[in-house]
Amino acid sequence: MAVSLSLQAQSTKSKERSIQDWEEFSNYTLRLAEAMPEESYDYRPHPDQMSFGEQIIEIATMSEFFFARIVGRTANFSQGQIPEKNAAIQISKESFAFCISALRSMSEEQLESTHILRRGLQMSGRAIIEFALSHAIHHSGQAAAYLGAKGIKVPPFHPLFPF
Repeated sequence: MAVSLSLQAQSTKSKERSIQDWEEFSNYTLRLAEAMPEESYDYRPHPDQMSFGEQIIEIATMSEFFFARIVGRTANFSQGQIPEKNAAIQISKESFAFCISALRSMSEEQLESTHILRRGLQMSGRAIIEFALSHAIHHSGQAAAYLGAKGIKVPPFHPLFPF
């Protein structure tokens, strides 16, 4: 059973703006990942929630998954044990580099075409990019809240808003 989201017709953000958004977001996520001490990567405010490290890896691996669907490649990740801080940061850097590079090289046809995301869910390339960013922002918000709960200063999202 194929499901199509109406979001695909509503996404009109330019490719250049999407690239800028992903560059800013990836830099912010890396600042979040750097801010948490290694010994707190397994911190979770509740047993049913992801740990901080799992939040960071979720952002990286799922972003890569979403972009890989648009460009027709298999995502290069495996879920499982959460790596140490430095490995999580490296995985994130590689994932974001792939996403931004893939976005830069996407044709209008790839952006406008319908792609199967998973389980029959169909979305345009543009809608997948927006969905991926929403998903990633959700998890970065969780990671930022974890920092705050640990008494760690949360890095500013953007230099224009240093608070």
